[in-house]
Amino acid sequence: MALKQIHSIFLGAFVLVAALIATRPAVAQDPKEPYPTMAPIEQYSMDRDAEIALARSAAPEAISNDASVIVLARQGYETAVQGKNGWVCWVGRGWLGMFDHPEFWNPKVRAADCLNPPAARSVLPYPYKRTELLLSGHSKLEVIAAIKAAIDKKNCRLWSRGRSAT
Repeated sequence: MALKQIHSIFLGAFVLVAALIATRPAVAQDPKEPYPTMAPIEQYSMDRDAEIALARSAAPEAISNDASVIVLARQGYETAVQGKNGWVCWVGRGWLGMFDHPEFWNPKVRAADCLNPPAARSVLPYPYKRTELLLSGHSKLEVIAAIKAAIDKKNCRLWSRGRSAT
């Protein structure tokens, strides 16, 4: 597959995930944002079993029962259940949406998703890295710059090192 096609798939999938996570259409931002900064990580966390159940709810049982499941931990997403079919189910958070969305830091925003094997390999490095950077205190602008640099250098595979859920 040509590099240009892979890049298009990455960006298309990233936009799709961002659209799925948004809780409402974007509106003109009020000067006082409802969630101007990140809340403590505990507010984004869920009971592990509840997060696994929510993640698996994104696909029919025939798929989700044998899928890997990743959950949010202090440093980023980690594998909670090792699957057998290559699918990966997970719960995205608001910070995976558009950077200027007023609900970006809303700890109540959660969106379950299950990705097929090709999407798990090509799409998941983005939320893994984005989450890792944001949880470690990087600003939105720093995260945007890091993602852009990684795409420009074509080193996205480095992001998934040690993170594979498939």
